[in-house]
Amino acid sequence: MIKRLLICCMTAVFCLAIASDNSFSQTQSPMAPPPLIQKMIQARALLEREKLEKEIAVAVEKQTEKKLSAAQNKKNNRRQSKPLFKKQYRIAGAESLLAVDAGDEIKIIRLWETWPKLHQHGFAFEVLSPEGCDAEYAGGDGINRRFRVMCAGYDEPLPMLGRVMLALRAKNLFSSPDEIARAEKEKNIRMIVYSPFADEFVTPEHVAYGDYVLREEVVHAAYRRLEELGVLSRAYPGELVANVISEVFMYITAVIEHGDHGEFEAWGIDFIRKKVLTTIAQNQLAVYPSCNDSRACGLMQGTNNASRSRLGTYDMVRAQYPDALLNSKFPESMFDPVNAVMFSVLLYDYELSQLPEWVRSAYKKDSRSVVLCIATAYHSGGGRAADFCGKPAKSVSLDSFQFPKRFQKKYVQLGYYLRKFIDLEHLLNSK
Repeated sequence: MIKRLLICCMTAVFCLAIASDNSFSQTQSPMAPPPLIQKMIQARALLEREKLEKEIAVAVEKQTEKKLSAAQNKKNNRRQSKPLFKKQYRIAGAESLLAVDAGDEIKIIRLWETWPKLHQHGFAFEVLSPEGCDAEYAGGDGINRRFRVMCAGYDEPLPMLGRVMLALRAKNLFSSPDEIARAEKEKNIRMIVYSPFADEFVTPEHVAYGDYVLREEVVHAAYRRLEELGVLSRAYPGELVANVISEVFMYITAVIEHGDHGEFEAWGIDFIRKKVLTTIAQNQLAVYPSCNDSRACGLMQGTNNASRSRLGTYDMVRAQYPDALLNSKFPESMFDPVNAVMFSVLLYDYELSQLPEWVRSAYKKDSRSVVLCIATAYHSGGGRAADFCGKPAKSVSLDSFQFPKRFQKKYVQLGYYLRKFIDLEHLLNSK
């Protein structure tokens, strides 16, 4: 196996100039994908045509108890029930495919991955084809799992352009093989085609293209849709919601939702910006097609965790803004970046409508002075935002932020989130 090699190009990336008025009013001319990104697009198109074989195995013999009838009890007074064993099934393993850049061609590397059992972690894999190629795990997890591929006749590892894998939306445990087939038909078992991020893909042209895709093809497209539908604000009745919530705030939210706190502490917000924009450049409108352990999904990390007494956040927004015609199916709705940004715009507006009157008044005069109140609600809920911004204070503005002492130990994650928001906003304004 070849030792892992990481090539970090982060420091070489330039920053695009951002208009000083903090708006995206000037629509850029269409921007063509850079050559390597075009190859990734071609590679994913090849992978989408493939079929992935899988192996179904008995997972457990689940013991249950069945009560005996009176007649049965007469025959056996000592036992009131008898054990039954019910078979359950799981996907024990499945193929996954890698597309790698072999110069004049795109090679498809077929792997067999052995899946972990319930409550276990990790995975094992072997290369099935083609002959003369080998692969080793190079880092990442889930859709971001990366491999280093070496093939006979090539002196260097072949860059990974994309991967296709099977993914589950529920536990890998089924009552019958037919249930597995039904889950696959209902897309609860789905094929994900993705180009995992790697440090070596961070180049000036890739960052620039990712910036273009996020601004024009995602954020601005979402705002055009809201304008076309005439969706009105709840914070300021009678006004278009697209005129209330800044496009820049949505750009910032998209980036910081995927910024690791450790990376932020170590290397700062520009490192995160370049990483996220490169990931967007690699995958365009198919970026971030998954949910994390908190069931936050997609580019904007939207949630829909309902209870008996209340709707989930996504369904609540749909109910409050029916004219927006948001996709009704969660989490697929969050895997569409344009729909996801529309949801986030509406959630920002709704949270603003629920905040104290002084916040809405201040927002009208200078949105930068209180946008962190809304960002707090987006990250941690309206109750915490009402506490954070209960009384008029300059300390909640982007330029004078001071995290309340009573929050510092209790809400550490929120503190990181707001600091990332501030640093990125200042970075964009400095260009």
